[in-house]
Amino acid sequence: MSSAAKESVENLTFDQEKKDYIVHHLDPVLEQLVQDLFINMPANPLDYMIEFFRERDPRGSDRPVIMSVSAQNKALKKELEKMRDFVQECGETVVASNKADKEDKDESSEEEDDDEGPDE
Repeated sequence: MSSAAKESVENLTFDQEKKDYIVHHLDPVLEQLVQDLFINMPANPLDYMIEFFRERDPRGSDRPVIMSVSAQNKALKKELEKMRDFVQECGETVVASNKADKEDKDESSEEEDDDEGPDE
């Protein structure tokens, strides 16, 4: 518990129970959050704070992930790009397979022509 936090809380108009809660529970977490924000200075502080609290959630990762709209948008764009790459790969595979089938068919036609012998 920081003495500065205790001194700051004394002038608040809350009852003593709430002041103690601020000093013992909120201040340590918020102090660490602010320090981390100043050290990392993230471009999107809201996303950073969400991740900060998610990492410290005592309930673990069983809870659904909550993201800011910009983080959701970024994640969806990344997923969309992966899906586009997958579809492109599938298309290339189909084209290659069709080409190989056509070549096989052409080769077997030529072999049949050779088996018939010369026309007399």
